[in-house]
Amino acid sequence: MPIKDKHILSDAELLERYRQDAGGHWLGTLFERYRHLVFGLCMKYLKDREDAKDATNAIFEKLISTMLIQEVKTFEHWIYTVSRNHCLMKLRTDQRQRVHISKMKIEGNDEEELSSVELREMNLNQLETAINELSKAQKECVLKFYIEEKSYKEVSEETGFSLLEVKSHLQNGKRNLKIILSKTA
Repeated sequence: MPIKDKHILSDAELLERYRQDAGGHWLGTLFERYRHLVFGLCMKYLKDREDAKDATNAIFEKLISTMLIQEVKTFEHWIYTVSRNHCLMKLRTDQRQRVHISKMKIEGNDEEELSSVELREMNLNQLETAINELSKAQKECVLKFYIEEKSYKEVSEETGFSLLEVKSHLQNGKRNLKIILSKTA
């Protein structure tokens, strides 16, 4: 099929062709169908045009590798969920940075200005340390679900835990992470 006819293919057909030959034009066509929706969603959450553009581009970059390995049944729902989660994660990170800066100013350390990169690095180091304090099962499930962005089913298949065990380990892991991180704050 000539490339100019790619616009008449369904989302599922474009994904399948991308998985077959990893041709960026298939994924590009698919993303162009939803770019305005992704950007609109990012604007809704981030309330800043440049941040929304950056988020839209980051989401597209994530598609390139994710679509080769992840089974997506309904692309429209999947891209919405990924976009929403990306924005929420950015907002959480930004909020944590603001809280940390506020704490530093209250403690009188405002002459020690830390760059955004340094703050993010501090937060990631704290999170990594906290994750390492979890039980082996909780750590494994948390890393696969949140960092590798696997589904409950994929985590279950890769770890050998039942779906209920995966959910339990994730719930307990999140609770324990909050406790550990609140002690370090």
